[in-house]
Amino acid sequence: MANWCTNFVEYSGADFKGISKLILSANSANPNGFKVGDQYIFDLYIHEDPLGIDGTFSFETKWGTEEDTVMALVELLNCSHLTLEYEEFGNQIGGIFEFENGQLSDTELPGAYWELAQKHDEQELEPPDFNDFI
Repeated sequence: MANWCTNFVEYSGADFKGISKLILSANSANPNGFKVGDQYIFDLYIHEDPLGIDGTFSFETKWGTEEDTVMALVELLNCSHLTLEYEEFGNQIGGIFEFENGQLSDTELPGAYWELAQKHDEQELEPPDFNDFI
């Protein structure tokens, strides 16, 4: 059975308004999820800055290779910089993929993050911030 993975993507660069239209048109063509590379994207949310230049979008994927998702998004969006935060709490897998200047890097969350996240979950608190551990 596939697990769900939560993804948070930060996009900055050329015309986020145009990028969000591209993503929304792909999403509206198939409301049950649209395909990017080998992944299907579900539950898409777009958050645009007031000027429409930069923005973020978040989505869910069924378990797959996040590296492939990032590269498919880079190709779809024709961008030179993309950051994707990913997390699958049940298997304690998460981190940040960053594509910049033609290079892809992956920084995984350490065990200390998952220990604290488990405590937060047990106490019904918000999960810890990724940035405190990377």
